[in-house]
Amino acid sequence: MFTRRQIVTHGTIGAFAAAAIPAPAEAVPAQDNSDVVAELKRFEQIVQRPLSDAFESNTLAFGQVPKLRDLFTSFLKANQKFPDFCDVGMNVFYDIYDWHVKYQQPLQVGRNPDNRLTIHFMFTTLIVKSEMDPNYIGAPFDRA
Repeated sequence: MFTRRQIVTHGTIGAFAAAAIPAPAEAVPAQDNSDVVAELKRFEQIVQRPLSDAFESNTLAFGQVPKLRDLFTSFLKANQKFPDFCDVGMNVFYDIYDWHVKYQQPLQVGRNPDNRLTIHFMFTTLIVKSEMDPNYIGAPFDRA
């Protein structure tokens, strides 16, 4: 996968290199470039999907974040508020932790009265249940 920096810098370097090459004095005979065209088409197929995913999707939603948002949206529609708590597995915790680090959001990590690890995400406190499946996401719930 290419980063935006690689695409921009490689394109810029290529443009400068092409400008630095002097034009030939006499015309070059036509060449068969079918292998070059085939290679470019193959390269386009490899690069097209990651680029479209990066530029056409919500970049804040990766890992388990979309699943949590869907659950929170369902809860919000039913109760007219976001849930207070939601139980999650370790992989979900790591995805949420990484989300906070990636987008430089303040982390609110703590422990609840049962000595379970908690992390605040959006308007909900996620309670880590290490004994559950690592990708577990429980039903959101309120204090009462």
